[in-house]
This record gives sequence, structure tokens and C-alpha cells, in this order.
Amino acid sequence: MLSDLAWIGKLMIVSLSLAVAIKTLGSQYPLPETPTMIISLLLLPTMLILLVLGLRQLLKPDNP
Repeated sequence: MLSDLAWIGKLMIVSLSLAVAIKTLGSQYPLPETPTMIISLLLLPTMLILLVLGLRQLLKPDNP
């Protein structure tokens, strides 16, 4: 169970880091608006799915 949570946590950190990097690059350099928006819209559901999976792992009773 903990290895699943660690895996989900790492994926959340990576996708959050990507979102922050895209936002930072967008503020420093004039990036095209459409690709940045598409990537951000793809990262949001990914974060929500990973959050739900993490909560399910935490709340799931341990079956030996």
C-alpha cells in the first residue's frame, strides 16, 4: 500500500512541477496561449485522478 502511495505521490509532484514550470515560462516568455492552455487542462484532471487514487489507497482497508 505504501509503495502505491509513494508512486502516486511522485506522479503528483511531477505533474505539479510541470504545471508550475509551464506557468513560469509563460510569464517570462511570450508562449502561444493555446498549447499552454491545453497542457494545463490536461494536467488538472491528471492531478484530480491521482488525488482520488491516493485517497482510495489511504481509505482502503488492508486485506492480508
